[in-house]
Amino acid sequence: YQRRVHGKRARMPIIVAYWNIRGLAAPLRMMCEFAGVEYESKMYAVAVAEDGSYDRSEWFGVKAEIQQRNAFANLPYVEDNDVVVCQTNACLTYLGRKLNLYGSTPEQQLLIDQVLCQAMDAARQMYSQKPDYDAHYSKFQAWLEQHGTTFTAGDTPTAGDFHLWEMLDQHEMLAKAQGRPSPMEGRPKLQALHKALRTAPSLQRYFEGPLYALPANNLSANWKC
Repeated sequence: YQRRVHGKRARMPIIVAYWNIRGLAAPLRMMCEFAGVEYESKMYAVAVAEDGSYDRSEWFGVKAEIQQRNAFANLPYVEDNDVVVCQTNACLTYLGRKLNLYGSTPEQQLLIDQVLCQAMDAARQMYSQKPDYDAHYSKFQAWLEQHGTTFTAGDTPTAGDFHLWEMLDQHEMLAKAQGRPSPMEGRPKLQALHKALRTAPSLQRYFEGPLYALPANNLSANWKC
């Protein structure tokens, strides 16, 4: 996974690996784009077999190779030269620290830790046809009001904001598909956070490119968009 240039070991681009959807990898890709680092988005496809079942062999055919390097092998994973990181929040934490998107003080990092966990709880609502928006959105709105900042751990984006943003954006898509009003309606702090990242100059290439255009979920999901 490494090469040598003029006798020196050259660092390879960060690899963000996931299914060929947005899903849980979108925040990781966004963080790399925002930080302006070179990275590769490695994607595994799910196909429909002749009997109508879902064929995930593209990933499971190589999973054992990743497992030799990390016993927790799963998607998403982040590969950074000799390091392979698995588990979504661990991937977000790793990239956050590496890309200077994890705060500058222990107090700020504690805020990010909490936001990542809360965002993961909320993201799981995507698997329900009738997500309980109010329960989670009210908490995030109150959090932003309590701290008086644009983002969840300060006035600049950190790892938790990318995780939260993708959850907000996917829920917007779901609400629109179901003919329901925006879950962010009446929650100005969440609306402002979503807009701030959506209009960030360093993310416009991502939003205009193929990765943002990927479907939110896999073929087997209850909701696909």
